[in-house]
Parts: sequence; C-alpha cells; structure tokens
Amino acid sequence: MESNRIPSRIRLIAPATAALPTPIPWEERIKQLPEPHHIRILTPPEANSMLSFLWIQDMTLTEWIRKIEQCELDVSSNPVASALRPADYNVRLRAIFETNQRARWLARLVQQRWTQRVWRKRTQCNVDMIDMKPIADKDAIFLTDTKHRTIFRFHRNDVFTNLLSNICSSDEMLPTPRPPTNPWTNSPLTEAQTMGLCQQLAMDYGRRGRCPPVLFAAFWTARFSLKRFQEENSSLLAQHAVMAYFKDLHAHNMSVVLETIMNLLTGAGLDYSPSAIRRWMAQTPQTPLHKEWLEMARDYTLYINLHVQIRTSWHSEDRIYADVSRLYARTTIDPPSQRITALRNLTTAIAGIPPAPPMFGLLGLPLILHPYHDASGNDMTSELAIQLIQNALFR
Repeated sequence: MESNRIPSRIRLIAPATAALPTPIPWEERIKQLPEPHHIRILTPPEANSMLSFLWIQDMTLTEWIRKIEQCELDVSSNPVASALRPADYNVRLRAIFETNQRARWLARLVQQRWTQRVWRKRTQCNVDMIDMKPIADKDAIFLTDTKHRTIFRFHRNDVFTNLLSNICSSDEMLPTPRPPTNPWTNSPLTEAQTMGLCQQLAMDYGRRGRCPPVLFAAFWTARFSLKRFQEENSSLLAQHAVMAYFKDLHAHNMSVVLETIMNLLTGAGLDYSPSAIRRWMAQTPQTPLHKEWLEMARDYTLYINLHVQIRTSWHSEDRIYADVSRLYARTTIDPPSQRITALRNLTTAIAGIPPAPPMFGLLGLPLILHPYHDASGNDMTSELAIQLIQNALFR
C-alpha cells in the first residue's frame, strides 16, 4: 500500500506547475486597449510563421528590444538555432517591429495635430507682455499645456527673456538657476514643454540667420537638464551673475560699488575724499561717468574674483591703476553746497586762519593751503574739522 502513495514533495509541486495561465488570443485582445506602456502589434498574426510568438502577449519597449537582441544572439552563436531558422529571420523580426512602431507614431502624430488644431481656436495670453499689444504671426511662440488642455501664444522675446532669467538667476553675485516657467502662469515647465520652446526659439534664430546666445546654446547642450547645465557651466554662470549685479547703479549695490572704487583709488595711490565720492555717486541724474565707474568696478571684480580679463590692456595691476588714474582725472563734480561752504569758512574762522580761496579740484576736493591745528597742536584736515562741527551742531 505504501508503494502506491505519492510522496508529499511531488504532491505539492505537481498542482502548482500544472496551473499555467492561458494567453488570450490576439483576436480577443485587439478589442480592448493595451495596458499603459505596453506595445501591441496592430496587424493580424502571420499564419504558420516562426515569428508567431510576437503576437502572444503585449510587451514593453524594453522587453521588445531584449527579445530582438536575444533572437539575433541565438542565430549568430547557436548553430542549431541558425539551422532551424530561415536566413532572413532577423530581418523580418526587425521589420515587423519597426513597421508597427511607425504605424503607432503616425497615429500619435495625427492625434496631436488634431488636438492642436482644436485647442488653438482658444489660445491664452495673445499679447506682448511688455507693450500689451497683439502678437504678430512671425513672432508667435506656442506653448501647449496638456494638463489644462490649453495653448498659450507668447511673443518670442517674452519667452526668451523668461527662459534666460530663470536658468541664469543669481543672488548677490552667486548663480542660483531655476527651472523654466510659463511666462503667463509662472508654473514650472515640463521637460517636453521646455524642449518645445527651445526648438521654436532655435528655429526662429535660424530663419533670421543668427546664432543663438551662448547660455541658450549651453542649456541645449546640457539636454535641458538644469543640474547638468549648472555643473558644466559654473564659471560662465558666475561671470553672468557678476555682470548682472553691476548692470545698473542703485541703492542695492551702491555700497559694494563704493567700496570697490575706494579700493581702486587707494591702490592707485590717489588722494581722494570718501565723503566727496559718496556724495558724487549718489548724485542724480547719473552721468556717463557714473556708468564708466560702474563698469570699472564690474571689470575689477571679475578680474580679482574670477580671473576673467575683460579688458585686453589689463595685463597687470599697474595697467589697472593707470586706467583708474585716467578715469579719476576726468571725473569732476559741482562745488559743494552753500551749507558746506559756510561750515568750512566757520572752521577757518575758529582756527584763526584766513579763509582759503574757493578752489576745488577733482571730485570737489578742497585745495587747502594752510594746515589746521587741533587743541594738541596736531595737524587737522578740513574734512575732520567739518565733521567735528557737524557733530556739535546736530548734538
């Protein structure tokens, strides 16, 4: 009796191996949509073909590629498999896959073009964000938002300015790139939207026969990856951040500009008055000389911090200080106000010295011919005397 009994190990394994799932025929599966990210052959299966296993189930793109590579490896390395299969086996295998992929791609293209045509009937924005005027067709850039089923119509200058301002963003001369955003909603763009905008901008530059800017080309070379763009162009972004910081002279960067100018004047060995320089730099409206001093501070910051030689003549510090001296020699301002003049005259009267003649040199610096003396008998400049009088009056 014991010889007729099935061992427990065999009794447990046999039922598990016998229950294999039965694949659904292609004729039944074609009536429903495939699972997401799965590829299904659209044509009916070939009768009495060695490639009929391709129609058994839907596969992902990765599974398709692995299946093709494995079949080619079997034919090339296995003599038995090579003898049993026809000579054009691998060619037919790739032809079936490529023909099916092209049909799927054409269907997707038709769907997208039809969707674009319907959505473009109700585009958003449609105005220049600076002048608020209608956008000409030659300057229009389209952005598709599939989530909200909307197409935005922007001016190419608005798109380009917004793109560069985000990927080249900086904070206090430090680059802090941000993802590109929708100029109308300010929402971050997807990778597909970023690629679409960049492609339209590149085509516009090509139509006009111009090359795109360096930073835009660098972002394209980084394959629209913000992290890779920052890693591969760190020095270029740092240079752009410094130049953006010194683009205009305003209250935010006034202290840095003044400190840089004073360091240059001190290094050049020039005699200057810090209070006169502060008063002249804060003068409005700004003159072309203000712009020259701002550019001097910018170029010197790039030369010292990033070792970028903006001016071809700056081979050494002597050349830098020579340019500073020439610019300082051309810088003049109006004489000081009546209040400052009265305080200076009061200082001379207290010191018992006749008033100095009203002569003012560069940057309104007084040319005092006689030294002042304090209570200890030490020399005291006119600037120090005026400061002491002002402190006493305001106290």
